[in-house]
Amino acid sequence: MRRPALFCLLLLCSSLVLAHGHPVAVADDHPDAPRLRLCNRAEDVALQALGDRDKGRPLRPLPAEEAHATFLQSLARQVYEEPQIRSPKFAQSLARGRCNEYWEARGEGQNARP
Repeated sequence: MRRPALFCLLLLCSSLVLAHGHPVAVADDHPDAPRLRLCNRAEDVALQALGDRDKGRPLRPLPAEEAHATFLQSLARQVYEEPQIRSPKFAQSLARGRCNEYWEARGEGQNARP
């Protein structure tokens, strides 16, 4: 009786471990590839800024030659300066939302005209 229960428990735990969200690899020919890369980068920047703030370090500047540097730097500054952003999940959600707004404002969303 113990072995089947242990097997079921291990199976459940392994599926939970594999199910947490890591960014997926995006093919270059995918139409949303630039947006997905930008949003993944925005999440990384937000998490880095949150970690810097939590550890008492100054905000690290991004390279100016990086694509969309002004957007990413303003996102990092927002995460770093706002005390309401306390968790990595909230920082990632904020980054995804701001990234989607930025992308739509640039006119490169799904409904953008060619």
